[in-house]
Amino acid sequence: MSGQTYSLQSQDEPAPPSPLLYLDIWLFGGLVLLVALIVGIKYLWKAFQPDNRDPAEGLQPWERPDYDDEQSG
Repeated sequence: MSGQTYSLQSQDEPAPPSPLLYLDIWLFGGLVLLVALIVGIKYLWKAFQPDNRDPAEGLQPWERPDYDDEQSG
């Protein structure tokens, strides 16, 4: 038995994976969370902003759903 070293793991059991193996998962997950956070903040920001358009101005002729260019000309 001289010169032989024995590990605590058996031959059938694989070694635990390196933490660097999961680096891409952490980066991708962080990127997804960052994008979701940015989109959520933009949505909330627009929801709480006052509408600065003048309501007396109304819709332009081409913005009206019932606008027909042939009848107005």
